Amino acid sequence: TIIVLLILAGISINALAGQNGILNRTTSAKQKTEEAQVQEELETGLMGLFMDYQVEAGGLGTFADYIFANEAKVQSELGGNVGIDTTNKTITYKGTLFSVADDGKVTRKDGIGISGDKSTLSIVGDQKETATLTATLTNISGTVTWTSTNTGVATVTGNGTTATVNAVAAGTTTIKAKCGEKEASYEMTVKQINLAKSLEITGDKTEVAAGGKITLTLTQKNDTNNANETIEWTSSSSNATVTGDDTRAEVTGVSKADSVTITATAKNSNVFATYTIKVKEPDFASYTWEQIKKAAKNIAEHPEKVNTTTGIANATIEENGKEIPVTIKVGQTRDIDISGQKYTVRVIDFNHDYLATGESYGSGSTATKAGISFEFVTSLGTSKMMETYTNKGGWGASTIRTNLNSKGLAQVGSINLKSIEDVIGSNLIKKVKKKYIDQKGTTYTTTGDNASEVKESEDYLWLLSCSEVWSDGYTTGAFGYAGTSEGSQYKYYALNQYDASGNLIKYSSNNPNFVKRDTSNSAVWWWLRSPGYDNGNYFCGVFSSGNAIRSYATNSGSVAPGFAI
Repeated sequence: TIIVLLILAGISINALAGQNGILNRTTSAKQKTEEAQVQEELETGLMGLFMDYQVEAGGLGTFADYIFANEAKVQSELGGNVGIDTTNKTITYKGTLFSVADDGKVTRKDGIGISGDKSTLSIVGDQKETATLTATLTNISGTVTWTSTNTGVATVTGNGTTATVNAVAAGTTTIKAKCGEKEASYEMTVKQINLAKSLEITGDKTEVAAGGKITLTLTQKNDTNNANETIEWTSSSSNATVTGDDTRAEVTGVSKADSVTITATAKNSNVFATYTIKVKEPDFASYTWEQIKKAAKNIAEHPEKVNTTTGIANATIEENGKEIPVTIKVGQTRDIDISGQKYTVRVIDFNHDYLATGESYGSGSTATKAGISFEFVTSLGTSKMMETYTNKGGWGASTIRTNLNSKGLAQVGSINLKSIEDVIGSNLIKKVKKKYIDQKGTTYTTTGDNASEVKESEDYLWLLSCSEVWSDGYTTGAFGYAGTSEGSQYKYYALNQYDASGNLIKYSSNNPNFVKRDTSNSAVWWWLRSPGYDNGNYFCGVFSSGNAIRSYATNSGSVAPGFAI
């Protein structure tokens, strides 16, 4: 009808159907559009392997080298029936031949390519598998001839652009298709299958943390110990996933479960074996700092993911296009190595410390607080709080503050901000706002010319205050030996401020949960950033047994700072 209307409108048959006519041009344009879509689809599929290339090959060799060395992965990523010609460095995909550049970019190529429904054939007893191959001709024409380089392994019978490959014996051969001067290759493996009578799964662990992995080993058994069937691995629950081959498998914990059954089944004989595991809560020490940063961002942007009663955060992070659950608890610790020395840090709260001016989790982030706050359990070393015999200016004027936040020569012991960032990663520690008392006189007071002020600093590393450790204090409205509050109590200290009978441990009572140690594991007294309320020369601290103390500002006390991510 459309053609008739166009003719009636005065458009000639030649203009419609001629070599350069509207219909031919439309068909050509459609074909080019479809080819562009196939090319984009292939390129996207190949780029799905780029992370594996970085991890497995460490970026060594070209990405194209990795692609052609991992045919099974390419087949899996692109859904099978893909022709990979390692000799000519081409891929045949959805009827089009492409060359692959070093960086994985693909370009349509004129010539011949081969794709097939399988690249491995099995022989089980008298049963010999066959495969169907298809030759793709791109901008060439002529008769296609098929050959096998090793007819003792497999033979090939061609019928135009289609061929059938017949297994003969175990081994490898190359199937070739030739058209004129163009030739394509397709690697074919023939596998002799010896049936298993039984399977056995062994492993050195029966527990895996959510987000962690364990490895299982499979043994195929028969009378001659030569069983080699293809094995299918399955998990009874989404709480754990499993991937594997004919001899081993890797199980990944996803979420907490008391029992998950991993099953290995032999493809031909259908014999199977099982292995039961428990998926436990994640091992905090196994998380990378990059994963912790992602979790902190997720927690900061979604406060509802934190149970404020128990101090447990259930975050999610994205890795390799998948959402991974991450569980972190207040009180969990991990070790870090600074210049060959081990230091322990502890989670003390979530969404507690406000981000400093201009600090964020990136463009568009809604977070106003840092997701996770930590403290050092191991002292970084000792330092005096002030150079002079006074607490005037408070934390804002202290020597420790200057040295901790330095990226230059100033240090506490041999450590400063840069030393820590060098270990856990730059740009992970967030600058946050911290309240502190500027006590101008010899005592804390809110009246007169020497009225004390509560000011605010912005720091990457800071000392805790009395009120961040204790919930009540020496006098009404006081905390420890400080005159007033400098921020709310951290959850870790709130959860650990009671004795075995459930009684609140006062600031003056020994509390082993508040003890910190030096690098030789000896208990030490450690500085807080609060000035002592009743003396112009004191700063507060925590004694080696876990109760509040005061010490002269020029004394050397241990430094165990907090930081936020």
